Amino acid sequence: MFVLRFFGLGKEIEQPKLNKVECIDGYISLVEDISSIDPDKKTAIFIHGLCSEVGENFSGLYNELKKEFNIFAFSYPTLKKGIRENSKELSRMINKFTNEVYIFAHSMGGLVARSSVVYDNSNIKSIIMAGTPNNGSRLASSGSVLKRIVSYICNFKNRIE
Repeated sequence: MFVLRFFGLGKEIEQPKLNKVECIDGYISLVEDISSIDPDKKTAIFIHGLCSEVGENFSGLYNELKKEFNIFAFSYPTLKKGIRENSKELSRMINKFTNEVYIFAHSMGGLVARSSVVYDNSNIKSIIMAGTPNNGSRLASSGSVLKRIVSYICNFKNRIE
């Protein structure tokens, strides 16, 4: 999936969104209705990494947290929008919650969450990062070349559709 999305061949969402997470028999479902939350629980938000989505890789974490947390997923376009644009949307969504918000982020998701705290002073109590490139990444530093390759592939794909 990563390779397909990275080269513009897989489908990526257009706009950031927040969904409630449910897990049945180890399968993660993202539910549109986020109104049914337990006011006595804290809020956890899962954030995926580059060219990814919140899925079964978060199911073990879900099972550990479900008793104490209302659990949501922040989905965002990783290639079409930058970290800062996505972090603004994350902040806007987080600031609707009145209880403590804990972020569990993978890779680029950690950068989005950190940007939300640094630039927007969002209502985040804690960020747990896994595999977040806080000191940069080779992929990002070679971004101009990769961006041209991805742009070429996307333009080529659009011409044949």
